[in-house]
Amino acid sequence: MARPAGVKPAPLRPESKDPARFSATPDLQHAIAEWQSWMKAERRASPHTIAAYGSDLMHFLTFLTVHRGGAAGLADLAAL
Repeated sequence: MARPAGVKPAPLRPESKDPARFSATPDLQHAIAEWQSWMKAERRASPHTIAAYGSDLMHFLTFLTVHRGGAAGLADLAAL
């Protein structure tokens, strides 16, 4: 559906791209940063797409943190 004329999307918050906002171990934060860079450079994804995927990932990792009692890492995701 097209956006009505003159209506602009809300600006992205700077923290929406910051891997440190994720409840994750450093190895997973690094992997997230690499993934976001790949999405931007190789897939040429919109900043809004990257922010939306990041928001979903943030909510998932927050759930895992509460469920597991600590931040998740790459090995934890592989075990899923």
